Amino acid sequence: MRFTHEPDEYLKNYKEYDALDEIKFLPEQSKEEVIGKLKEISFRKKEIAQKQNDIISEYIEPFENGTKTLDADDAEMLHAFLRSLAPKGTVTFEVSVALRLCRILYSYYHGINDREHTIQILAIGTNAEMRLSIRQSKKGFLEFPKLSEEYLPVFEELTPDEQNDLFNAYSYCIYTTDKENYKKIPQLYPKMYENIISCVRIAGDRARIKQIMYIHFGNVCSIVGDIIRANADESNHGRPPVAEIDKVMFRKMLDAPLHEIGENADNVIGDPFNTLLIKLHVNAMRYYLDEISFDEMCEENDHIRIPEEPADFKVIFDLLITTYYISNISCFRPYSQEENMRLALNEIDRVMPMVLEMKKQKDDRFSYFILGFLSNVSLFRSASEFYDNVLDFTVFADKALYIHTVMVREISHLLLEHILDEYPEYLNGVCGWDTDHILTHRKEALELMDKCAMCHDIGKHFLIDIVSNSSRRLTEDEFSIIKTHPVNVEIVWAMDFEGSEEHKCLRDCAMLHHRWHNGQGGYPDVPHTKNRPFVDIISIADSLDAATDFIGRPYGKGKNIDDLIGEFLEMGGTRYSMEVAGILSKDEVRNAVNELITEHREEVNYRIYAFNHYK
Repeated sequence: MRFTHEPDEYLKNYKEYDALDEIKFLPEQSKEEVIGKLKEISFRKKEIAQKQNDIISEYIEPFENGTKTLDADDAEMLHAFLRSLAPKGTVTFEVSVALRLCRILYSYYHGINDREHTIQILAIGTNAEMRLSIRQSKKGFLEFPKLSEEYLPVFEELTPDEQNDLFNAYSYCIYTTDKENYKKIPQLYPKMYENIISCVRIAGDRARIKQIMYIHFGNVCSIVGDIIRANADESNHGRPPVAEIDKVMFRKMLDAPLHEIGENADNVIGDPFNTLLIKLHVNAMRYYLDEISFDEMCEENDHIRIPEEPADFKVIFDLLITTYYISNISCFRPYSQEENMRLALNEIDRVMPMVLEMKKQKDDRFSYFILGFLSNVSLFRSASEFYDNVLDFTVFADKALYIHTVMVREISHLLLEHILDEYPEYLNGVCGWDTDHILTHRKEALELMDKCAMCHDIGKHFLIDIVSNSSRRLTEDEFSIIKTHPVNVEIVWAMDFEGSEEHKCLRDCAMLHHRWHNGQGGYPDVPHTKNRPFVDIISIADSLDAATDFIGRPYGKGKNIDDLIGEFLEMGGTRYSMEVAGILSKDEVRNAVNELITEHREEVNYRIYAFNHYK
């Protein structure tokens, strides 16, 4: 077919869109100047998004839905598009788009028995799948490493480049097992290990092969560590939790000199980030298998060389080592309760200021590890401290997400005030309170609503690079991941939500705000609780803010509030609460909310973009 866009046009548009997010504002700028520029940026983003969607409609969708048949010329154009996204065979952005291209091209090249290009696609596809799986709470079922097994019998016949690509794809074979079935890995891995060693033996002592092998063993250590840590309990007192696990089995499974891998990682891996991960995983594995003590493991990690430049890398490396440290303290409790708490809080206090000052990271691995750090912070800091930490982080990580949470809070607060005045019995049962308690503790109820609203999208911090991407329509892969953000509240905020009624309410509002009022639609498929009235309020506030945003949403100019109220009433009793929709439809409430989503929205955007905060 004849293409109207050049293969590298998508990348150019992406870079322009990305640059728009880097525009900064200063407190001395006027509100009119800031809001005007934000609207200008939003308009330009919408234009770029349309271009990107047009390119995807031309290059990808016809071959996905079968309306076009790929030929050799088409394949070359799609491959050129893919190379622009993965110039060195590694995908660092637009992972979902690259994965869609890989699936199309694999089917074509494999179908015509083009082994060279098929193996290239297997390597890139594996990389893309791994990057995307980082955003999923259940890693596993990677498609491309499994497909690569077909070429293992002819590994010796391949060129060195083909061997590198195939080995790179197959080295992630351990991730073809879902996380829920990780305990089966010791039984499944011996065959994988046999294939890995066979490839190494055939390829010889080639640097790239050795590098891939080291990364593979680092991943194996990580997964085995997950299995072992899942069996940890409070009685371990700093000893590896292996009483019920066959240490000999894991040692045989790894069958590799772990200390040698750790010592040689700097010279073999090259990439400092992967080197750090491998060393952390290997040191942990040596601890699990009783080769070193807890203190020795920490000492080994402290001696890992951290690059001084770039500055963001230095912070991330320090952050990652600290995250491992406080996570291990939490899991294995090596010292007294007081000493564990003291050591963990000291490290948190040391690293937290650097984390909060970090700009939004474009590398998905980095935002993921920031999230891992914050989640571990929640194990040691009070709920109120963690709440403040996450909100501070959001201002720097994704201002649009922070603005949305503020707007949902303002709308939810206003709706709750009117419900307290006109229909307080609707709230009976929320947070374990009866109507009389709610009426006599009005301020307490409003403060709880403010917290619930500000935390309703806390699960999006696990997906921050995906939710902030409006440069095109979401792919099916991305949308399926986005739909996990409500349940991610229990990953981001790793506390015992059953410990208090307030925490249950926070959890329920985050977990269920996309679940229909009648429980018959939306996501996740989790039943409503006694906190449904608060969920109902936040659900309408969430939809209302998203649909009426005329400043920060590049995919629309904002709907009319009266049209939205009509939609809420029409879906009252099913998707939305008829009671909350009815309160919103009253003239006094409608007018107050309309002021929030117009004039007040401008003030919120101005304060956050120019001053980095809004109280």
